[in-house]
Amino acid sequence: MKTSQYKIFLKNSHLCLKKNIGNDYYSFIQGLSGDGYKQIILPSNVLLDLMKNIFKTKKANIKDIDLLEDDDAYNDKIDKLILETLDDRDNFVELIEELRYLSSDQNIEIRKIRFSYRNDNKLIDISLSINGLIEVLYGESTEVEKQLDVMIEFIWNRMKSWL
Repeated sequence: MKTSQYKIFLKNSHLCLKKNIGNDYYSFIQGLSGDGYKQIILPSNVLLDLMKNIFKTKKANIKDIDLLEDDDAYNDKIDKLILETLDDRDNFVELIEELRYLSSDQNIEIRKIRFSYRNDNKLIDISLSINGLIEVLYGESTEVEKQLDVMIEFIWNRMKSWL
């Protein structure tokens, strides 16, 4: 399956999701910016809340977490915690605590999260970046778009008081 690309924008004081249909990324952004869509940045605490929600409600597996800092020690620790979470879901608590510590005490931001889960026995594999870029690595279009709408609503409820 081909990767699908979406982007979260702000327009008229609401978050909206736009699908990139075959354009290169920068042309896609330029075209929508000209139509009044504004790019947003998703803070680490919102990404962590979303990851926690999807982990619990969808029984998702965390596949990858990229940090903005390229620090091998932090990256190795996060990768180890992800593997431990795959072995035993109870280890998710340690993963979230470490990520909250890094983002609040060390000022290290999350660049991207990737997770997968099954919805009606259909695999969905998604990555979400700090710049609002969503890449669907696996999943059927109509089902994924329903899931993305739920994610956007979740994000909006966390951010609407700031925007």
